[in-house]
Amino acid sequence: MWLDDAAIEIRKSRVPAYFVPTSGNSRHRFLIMKTNAVYRDKFAAAWRRLTKDESFEVDIFEGQEKTASEKWDCQIINYPAGFDDLKTNHPTSEDEIVLRVRRPDDTKFSEVTFATRALADQKGVEH
Repeated sequence: MWLDDAAIEIRKSRVPAYFVPTSGNSRHRFLIMKTNAVYRDKFAAAWRRLTKDESFEVDIFEGQEKTASEKWDCQIINYPAGFDDLKTNHPTSEDEIVLRVRRPDDTKFSEVTFATRALADQKGVEH
């Protein structure tokens, strides 16, 4: 029961995020989500349980829209430094959650990707 309640609350949470291209598969991106210590502590147990499955869905919002424009399949990346695409150009902090998302073939969402953390910073992307 507690896990269902936490999943609902997590799904309602909107956190700033940005996309990072991956080498290889053109349908995959990394999604770096900025959280904070309160969020991390509140949902740590739920994230561990919810991410035991190989994949789940993440809601993708466009701008300040009230409802998700799409749902993308994703996997949590527990060790981002193990991926060259992230280790070199997108160092992450403990307050960030990194997902590998799969862009649907029929998507209408046009994500902006950043090759480096510095480029994301220049554009004022929150992280």
